[in-house]
Amino acid sequence: MTVFAFGGGFMGSLRWKTIERRIGVIGPRWSGKTVFLTALINHLKFHDPPRFVLGRRDRPGEAAHFRELPETPIVARGGGGLPWFDYEGYRNQFIQYGRWPATTRDASQFACEFERTDWHFSDVQLRLFDLPGERVNDIPMMTGPHDPVLGYAVWSDRTCRRLSKDLTASEFFRPYFAKLDESGVTESDLIHTYKLALGRTRLAYRPYLTPSTFLLDRLGNRVKGTDAEVLAKTRYCGLGPDEEFAPLPAAGRAKYPEMAARFAARFGRYRDEVVAPVVTQLKTCHGLVVMVDVLAILGHGTGMYNDSRQLVTDLLAALDPKDSALDAVVRNVYEAVFPMAWRRTWISRIAFVAPKVDRVPFEDRARVRGLMEQMVRHDARNCRGVKIDYFAVAAVVGAREVQGGHREMLGSTLYDATGHPLEPGAERKFSVSVVPDTWPEGGWRPGDFVFPDVYPRVSPLSNCPTEQSGLDDVFNFLCW
Repeated sequence: MTVFAFGGGFMGSLRWKTIERRIGVIGPRWSGKTVFLTALINHLKFHDPPRFVLGRRDRPGEAAHFRELPETPIVARGGGGLPWFDYEGYRNQFIQYGRWPATTRDASQFACEFERTDWHFSDVQLRLFDLPGERVNDIPMMTGPHDPVLGYAVWSDRTCRRLSKDLTASEFFRPYFAKLDESGVTESDLIHTYKLALGRTRLAYRPYLTPSTFLLDRLGNRVKGTDAEVLAKTRYCGLGPDEEFAPLPAAGRAKYPEMAARFAARFGRYRDEVVAPVVTQLKTCHGLVVMVDVLAILGHGTGMYNDSRQLVTDLLAALDPKDSALDAVVRNVYEAVFPMAWRRTWISRIAFVAPKVDRVPFEDRARVRGLMEQMVRHDARNCRGVKIDYFAVAAVVGAREVQGGHREMLGSTLYDATGHPLEPGAERKFSVSVVPDTWPEGGWRPGDFVFPDVYPRVSPLSNCPTEQSGLDDVFNFLCW
C-alpha cells in the first residue's frame, strides 16, 4: 500500500492516507458553473477561515499546503484525459478586468492536493469537473442501449415526445413533424426544418436543445443572432456539417429506413465522441453540483421552467446515481486499503445549488432555495440512497442589500434602465421583484420578475479570495 505523508511536524507525519473527492459541476449555460469553480479553487488556494468556513462552524479547520497537480498525461488520465480547467485565466478576468469570466467552451478538469487541519490522519486530493452548459442537453443520449440503432430509437422517441407534447415547444416543431408526413422529403430539407425549429425555440428562452452542437460547435463557436433562418443555414447539429442528424419518431423511422440508418450511425459517433467521455467521468464523481438558476427561470417565463425541470429529470435518469449502506462500507475499505488508482468511485451526494442569490434581499434567499426544492424534489427522491441537499449560493458576491431601503440593492449593473450594456464602474441602486413562496400556478411571462445582472465585487489582489455566501456550505457537504 502506498503511504502518503505531507507537511511537516508530528501531525503531518500521521497523515497515512489520501481521501479523494471527485466533484462534477453541471447546469445550463450562464448558471455560474465557471464562477463557482474559480471561486472555490481560489478560496482553497488562499484559504482565509473567516471568509470560507472549512468543516464544522463551531470547530473549523484550515486548508494548508495547497498544491495544484501538474497538467501531465498521467494526471490528466485520472480525469479521463479531459483538458485542464483554466483557473488562472478565469481568475485574472475577475481581478484585472472586474468582469465575470467567459463561459466554458469544452469539458475540463482541475486537480489539487491539500491538507485540512481538522483532519488529522488524511489529506485530500480534489478533482473538479466542468461541463459547458450546452452539453448537458446531450447527456440523456446515454440512457438508451449502446447499439447505435437502438440507442438512437430511444433518444428519438423521448425527444419527439417531449417536443410534440409540450404546448409551447410544439408550436415551433409542428412544421418539422408535418414535413415527416410528406412524401419524398429529402434529408437536407428535414434537417433544415429541424434546425429552424431549434432556432425559434432558442429565441423563446427554451434552453433544452439537442444535439447541442447547434448551440456550441466543436470548435467552441457559440450560436449568435436572432434570425432563425440564418441560424438554420449556418449552424449544424451533429459532429459536423456532413454528420448531422435529427430525432425521428417511430413512424418516421419506418417510412424512411435508409435516412434513419444514417441518422443512427451519426448519432452513435456523436454520442461516443462528445457525450460518453464526459458522462463516464461524471459517474465516477463522489458528488455532483447541479445548478438550478431560479432567478433566471423567474425572469424568463414558464417555458424555461418546464425545460429546466425536464432537463433535471433526464439528467438524473442518465446518470442513475444510487448509494447504500453497503456502498459506504466498501468506500471506507477502498480509502483505507487501496491506492487511488485502484478505487472504484460513484455518486453518493448531490448538491442542488441556486446561484446568484446576492441579487435579492436576504429575506428572499430561503424562498429561492424553496422554489428550487419544489422544482426538483420529486426527481431527487428517485436517487436511491444518495444524500441530497439544497443550497442558495452566491459564489462571488456582486450586489448587497441597501439597509433601510425597500427591496433596493446596490451593485455595478451590466445594463442601464434601457437595456444598453455598461462598463464596470460605480455602484448604483436598483430594485428587484419579490421572490414568490411557490411557483405561480397560473404561469408567468418573461419580464414579470426582474433581477438585474451585476458585475463582481473583487479585490485586484490575486491572493485575496472573493466574498461568498453559501459556497463553503456546498463544499463541506461534498467533501466530507
